[in-house]
Amino acid sequence: MDECHLIVTSSDWRPKLALLKNLRLLPCPIVLLTATLPPVQEGKLAASMLLPCATYIRASTVRPDTRYYVSWCEPGRALETALAAGQQRQRQLLSGREKGVVYCRSRQQCEELAKALGCGHYHAGDVDRAEQLGQWLQDGGLIVATSALGTGIDVAGIVYVLHVGMPWSMIDFAQESGRGGRAGETLDSVVIVEDGEVERAMKQKSNDLGVQAMGTFLIGSSCRRAAMSSYLDGKRVECGDVDGAASCDRCGEGVQGWQDAQREASAQWQQVQEVFDEVSKGCVVCWMLSKEAVATGRWLEHQVMQCTAFPGVTGAELDRFRGRIVDWSGGSSCWRCWVSQRYCATGLDVNRACQWPNVVVPLARVAARAEGGGRQIVRRCGYTGELGGDWGEYARWLGQRHEGRVWGEQFSNAMVVAIRVALSSPKL
Repeated sequence: MDECHLIVTSSDWRPKLALLKNLRLLPCPIVLLTATLPPVQEGKLAASMLLPCATYIRASTVRPDTRYYVSWCEPGRALETALAAGQQRQRQLLSGREKGVVYCRSRQQCEELAKALGCGHYHAGDVDRAEQLGQWLQDGGLIVATSALGTGIDVAGIVYVLHVGMPWSMIDFAQESGRGGRAGETLDSVVIVEDGEVERAMKQKSNDLGVQAMGTFLIGSSCRRAAMSSYLDGKRVECGDVDGAASCDRCGEGVQGWQDAQREASAQWQQVQEVFDEVSKGCVVCWMLSKEAVATGRWLEHQVMQCTAFPGVTGAELDRFRGRIVDWSGGSSCWRCWVSQRYCATGLDVNRACQWPNVVVPLARVAARAEGGGRQIVRRCGYTGELGGDWGEYARWLGQRHEGRVWGEQFSNAMVVAIRVALSSPKL
């Protein structure tokens, strides 16, 4: 019998599990299997299954390829924080046809978050859960689930598991985070918890060893992998004890650095979206080059493709310039708008309208014309060639992969210049 830990952990709300002891009437050996039976629970399992003289064979539960992180937020903001993290990771997963699971503590929260993320959901009360699960297996990306997706799922390609709120217990957490990395992938296991949440849970369930172990994992000051192994295996194993193990946030760069990087990336992308949304309403060229047009609102009276105000960057010239750019970046840039498909709401669906048409290339091209701030941005992004002439060299460079990563992602130089312009002063 597999997943035998459920006899101990779930018989209260699955009463028929308590009847499995009747299997002892069969004249045959009984083998019980599980990956998550802590040594302190062996006695309960033996009593539940009438096995006073059982032989226990154990292997380590340590998962060397899993990176454990805990992210804290203010009370009442766990869902909001999870949405921001999920939106950013969703784009990365879809581009690589990889998968991630977001675990929620309630069906309502599960459905709300799935709707906000635009992905499928899975819980015991959903009659369409098999269909949504199949779609996720085919397409990749995120699925939002309850603990109903916590055992028995053996799927390759899961590289991200996010828990919204404190997991029910250490066993639940081990099972759910254990859905990832099953084909040897490196897994990011992230738990988002609100300030004060863990302390309340540990106080309310002071006699529940699984809850106490989970609380220690979250608020303890030492290695998170050690907290897990101490409870699940009865043997403390830290990140540094396993050759090649991915470090947790306590043993690696630290939780504060990880959280700061996440917050900075999220805030920057939000600012870029706001600028892209704004300039897409009118003419990017006039918005960047004419203080008068901005002051009077004339830049909103026409689109960039109709602009004739500035020779060299008219709408027709910009369209021809865009046609000279070839994507050599590998960053999945849309050939129509040049926004990375990882960060565009249209995703990889070529049949959907571009979210920000005629924004990225005009921003990058006009920045190279603007004396001072614009050209400084282009140079800081790594362009060392000529700015002028027939602009062919600049067009080729814009289509190449940027030499570094932005927000941990690889973009074309065109996308990076547009991002840097958006993050600079609204007017150059």
